[in-house]
Amino acid sequence: MTVPKAPYGAWKSPITADHVVNSPGRSANELYVDPITSERYHLDVRPAEGGRAALVHTESSTDVLPGKEWNVRTGVHEYGGGPLIVRDGVFYFSHRKDNRVYRYRAGEEAPVAVTPENPAYRYADFDVHPTHPHLLISILEDHTKDAPSTIVNTLCIIDTEKKTIAPLVSGADFYAHARFAPDGAHIVWQQWSFPDMSWEGGEVHVADVSVTDDASVALANSKHIAGESRKVSACYPSWISSDNILFLSDVSGYYNPWTYILSAPEARAVLREPIPQDFDGPVPAWQLGWQFYVVLPGGSHGVFAAMRDGRSLLYLVDLASGDFTILDSPYTVVEYMRWVPAEKKILFQGSLPDDYFKTVWLSITPASPLSSSKYKLEQIADKSGKPSALAELPSGYVSRPRPLTLEAPNGDVLYAIYWPPTNPNYSGGLDGETPPCVVSLHGGPTSLTMQVCSMGRLFFTSRGWAWLDVQYGGSAGYGRAYRDRLNGMWGVTDREDTLTVARAVAAQGLADPKRMVVRGASSGGYAVLAAISFSSDPALFAAATSLYGISDLTALASDTHKFESRYVDGLLAPIAEKPELFKERSPMEHAGKIVTPLLLLQGDEDRVVPKSQSDLIYNSIHDRGGVVEYQVYPGEGHGFKMAQHIKDATDRELAFYRRILNVGADDADGAPPGAGAYDTLILVHGLGFNANVFERINALAPTRGVRVVALNRRNYAGSTAYMPAEATVFARGSATQRRALMLDEGARLAGFVAALTRRIAPQRERSVHVVAWSLGNAYLLAMLASVGLLDTEDRQLLRKYLSTAVLWDAPVGALGFEKYAGENPITDDVPPAQRAVLFMRWVTSYYTHDLRSSARRMSQLRKTQAEADPTRRPTIESMSAEALSRVGSFTAAEAADAHVCTAGFQGVLADLRRTALYDAHTAYMWGGLRVSYLWGECSNWNVVWGAWMMEAAEIEARGGGLQLEFKMLKGANHFALWDAPAQTMDSFLSCLR
Repeated sequence: MTVPKAPYGAWKSPITADHVVNSPGRSANELYVDPITSERYHLDVRPAEGGRAALVHTESSTDVLPGKEWNVRTGVHEYGGGPLIVRDGVFYFSHRKDNRVYRYRAGEEAPVAVTPENPAYRYADFDVHPTHPHLLISILEDHTKDAPSTIVNTLCIIDTEKKTIAPLVSGADFYAHARFAPDGAHIVWQQWSFPDMSWEGGEVHVADVSVTDDASVALANSKHIAGESRKVSACYPSWISSDNILFLSDVSGYYNPWTYILSAPEARAVLREPIPQDFDGPVPAWQLGWQFYVVLPGGSHGVFAAMRDGRSLLYLVDLASGDFTILDSPYTVVEYMRWVPAEKKILFQGSLPDDYFKTVWLSITPASPLSSSKYKLEQIADKSGKPSALAELPSGYVSRPRPLTLEAPNGDVLYAIYWPPTNPNYSGGLDGETPPCVVSLHGGPTSLTMQVCSMGRLFFTSRGWAWLDVQYGGSAGYGRAYRDRLNGMWGVTDREDTLTVARAVAAQGLADPKRMVVRGASSGGYAVLAAISFSSDPALFAAATSLYGISDLTALASDTHKFESRYVDGLLAPIAEKPELFKERSPMEHAGKIVTPLLLLQGDEDRVVPKSQSDLIYNSIHDRGGVVEYQVYPGEGHGFKMAQHIKDATDRELAFYRRILNVGADDADGAPPGAGAYDTLILVHGLGFNANVFERINALAPTRGVRVVALNRRNYAGSTAYMPAEATVFARGSATQRRALMLDEGARLAGFVAALTRRIAPQRERSVHVVAWSLGNAYLLAMLASVGLLDTEDRQLLRKYLSTAVLWDAPVGALGFEKYAGENPITDDVPPAQRAVLFMRWVTSYYTHDLRSSARRMSQLRKTQAEADPTRRPTIESMSAEALSRVGSFTAAEAADAHVCTAGFQGVLADLRRTALYDAHTAYMWGGLRVSYLWGECSNWNVVWGAWMMEAAEIEARGGGLQLEFKMLKGANHFALWDAPAQTMDSFLSCLR
């Protein structure tokens, strides 16, 4: 069978936002092994239960803790990790709701708190004393004074019998990975202090431990054995034996294994020569609880997960000789490595590029030479019974990664991962077409994008989009020098690397350079905002999405959490030393340069990048008339965990790109996220403005649960031009010719509404509505009057689904009432360019008319620009030149609309108005259509006068024909669609049935 081609971006896909919500990502999160019983456990993050993390017994797939109220999470460092430890069937865990540590044994009625009640205390990264198992060492993060400079981190001892805590180690700003020696006589830990992050200057320390008869724990002979502030990072300490410590150090430029002998004492590199690969796994220590190596029993060998070319490699290393061999493994990412004593195997989480994370057994027997060692990798069957979104799909929808190595203009090596459009039902795009491309930027910025299967990515690639993950300078996994490329250059290196990679991929024919969009979360969102505001090519991308991205670095420096509060010292500089640099690199300061349509997604409880950051960039762009859409998700922090919000964000992002790029049209195109039976509003523009004038109303559609379709009338961009004979009729035709032409235009509009209705297949009758603005009302009246010209099928369809016609801010001339010469600059006898300027100021001004009297006299109205309200700026003054260019189409108006405004059309439009609104046969044929009339209190005089004339005509008609309902938009001018889009949208919705 021949597989067809179809336009990229328009492919039909079975992958929905529900698949994204329900994709497990991994069969288990944060693996845990009981070192005594060898029982295996994991955390299961459940979006449908508010994003809580449930503790699950892996083998039986049953919840360990009774009830659904337990959330095994910690808020330490805000990013959490390491909320649990289990030893000999006893669980100790942090409960996120109250931050206390609880103890639980299988069969007990409920967990028991073992720390004092104090929600300001947060705990994580536990270890159990080997000979006094009721004693835990833990990080204690004290938020009593909840400001970054006053939060205190220490190592403490939790006495789970006395339910007390006692300080153990203090003085540094942060701690991690505290572990007792097997005999309990020593303890090793990592610490670091400002301005370092752990991967910049993490230090490993060791000390003697003593436990008194009353279970008090004391340390002595503390030693700093590895790591140096700003120069060398040492991390992930553990014990080979009670005398030998294993840790990782990047003193060579890459994280390689080192050991420290207590009895020597000395530190030495395990490998004979450094390997130019990072052995600290796929990501730096943003979270606690990671482990990327396992020491095999006996302590002679270890298995390590290193990174090369953006993917994991498994190394078997002789810890004494430094010999090593690489184990053949298909897993691109290896995490959470654990030893399971009873099985005599290593357990880890592994990801394949075309499948989710799986739990994997590694059985291995070292031999000499190491290359002859026998080993076996075996996936553990998922017994959770949860449906797999990937397994439900037919084969062929998974895009496979193509790692790319590129070169920057200065010769630096750059890295990226390209994921091609993939769908078994299509062989490609149209001839000569290249795909639209989502350019994705990871957060951190000290992080990287892993080569893992992502349903969120497949959501796009299965629809014919390419996806490009940029590993910009500063990314992890490529050595310290590559990480350090971002030092002092945040907002420059990342943004310019992004542009370079995007251009290179487009030049290779892998993406359409005119249809590339850019997205990023957190610091990836910052790179997005930087790329579209103050980069070397801010208009490169056609659209952009920032998920909780940073817009104001100065504000971030004073309004972020402790863990990252001095992160920018290395990325930029200490703010006290270079405050001007923070301003220079803040997208907020360059918002006036943003011409790229922008979508902002933000949680209102985010402490890492507070909501105020998105507020700032939104307000700046919105206030100057830029294209920006903003969605805030209640109850969400740094990253979205609730099912309804993940679903909404997924649908919203795709819909945004489609709307901006005019790409794709599957069954959900333009529909509100998650909607079933929804309303569709069709908007008809006025004179001199195209459909883009409604963009601020369009942006609100998803938040109101409606679909908005803004059309371009004939002769405007993308629509059919008038034939010369038609243009002649508009210019100087007879009344009969003009009436026939307007009825024909009305029938065309009705045909469009009918065709669109068929396409969207509404689930509810009376759910389609047409709203006309300004001169567009003349064409809506023509549509209503043309009902007798429609074919039977279209008329029956519209009688069933068309509910409401909204006449909005119609100028008196569009209604066929008598005009007053000289009171509208559009009729002034001046050159067209000058006429457009005069008209724009006049039509976008605010006018304070005298509406107190019911007499309705012309003398009550303010008619000229000189009479405009001086306290309110005309809308045009808040519109950028780019925005005005985007929404204005004054040349297009010359062929037809400019003539419809003249006195020669008055009789034609009056006749159309009477036929449309007051003819009993017309009303019958429309089948109970409702008509609403909206007008702005502060619109120009001929809008207000038109509303008064319509009210009088309605009274005179005495209920004949269609029934009109009148509503005034308080305080609104003729451009409420721009200045007050929310008020305008809500006024539309108030008119609907």
